[in-house]
Amino acid sequence: MIRRESLEVLLTELNTTDEGEELEAKTISGRELGRSVFETICALCNEPDLEGGTILLGVSKEDALFPLYHVTGITEPDKLSSDLATGCATMFNQPVRIDVKALNFRGSVVLKIDVPEVPKSQKPVYFKSIGLPKGAFRRVGPTDIKCTDEDLALFYQGGSSDPFDVRIVRDATWSDIDPAAIAAYRKARAEVNPLAEELHWSDEDILYALSSIKRLDDKIKITTTGLLIFGRGASIRRLFPAHRVDYIRIPGKAWVQDLDGKFESIDMRGPMMTLISRVIAAIADDLPKTLRIEDNKSGQRTETPVLPFRVIREAVVNALMHRSY
Repeated sequence: MIRRESLEVLLTELNTTDEGEELEAKTISGRELGRSVFETICALCNEPDLEGGTILLGVSKEDALFPLYHVTGITEPDKLSSDLATGCATMFNQPVRIDVKALNFRGSVVLKIDVPEVPKSQKPVYFKSIGLPKGAFRRVGPTDIKCTDEDLALFYQGGSSDPFDVRIVRDATWSDIDPAAIAAYRKARAEVNPLAEELHWSDEDILYALSSIKRLDDKIKITTTGLLIFGRGASIRRLFPAHRVDYIRIPGKAWVQDLDGKFESIDMRGPMMTLISRVIAAIADDLPKTLRIEDNKSGQRTETPVLPFRVIREAVVNALMHRSY
């Protein structure tokens, strides 16, 4: 977290425990900041749950048998403060707002830089000139380290170690679950295995086994999986407004051959447990069909799409389940 103690207290801490996650001391020689200052700022912005940290510019560690930190000071604090503000506004993929104070210590000037942790939705902060993942940094102990693909996954999951599909959806409750979607799951499961033991479970136990809910402090919490697969239509529209299927009909065999032409589209929403069957039915209705006379005497015929239902189902399920939500 950002350190609010006085400079004297921070110097005492440096000499007692050395640098740490939240506190960094840097020597500045001349009128230039150097890249390492901005790497530390980037790391403090990104590190999950650290709540930022503090950098002291103009504090050095002696090269001695028993090294101690002492104030060496800086020259032109106004210029360095301006360079810090400009760099934080232009070097990263987004502006970083820091707080810079010039502190007088026994005739020398130290710049105290307070760096806040950015909101989870804005992570990661990274150098625009380098890009991801190597342009982003994390704070590990007193060290700034370049991010890896695994680190980026942590940022994009909002600092949670849980995968996105089992994360709790805030503001979702049990009333947002659609009983018809659970009934559709029971029916589909019974068609595959009429003796499946979960058919005798309660609705809550089924959803818990499918990671669609979590039980925390004797309360039921709905996960992303639970809402998207078993949620009520109105609840999904409220909490995941972009979740829908657009079934678009294009004349001819080429995709968008005429950019100025008009297209027919069916907008379908709802829980995926029932939405999949609706999409399959819409596609099957549009496909040419073959017919077969089962009994010449009765004159009854059976129509089937030119593509087998299992092919349509596979395409639809893959399109929905492999999408990034």
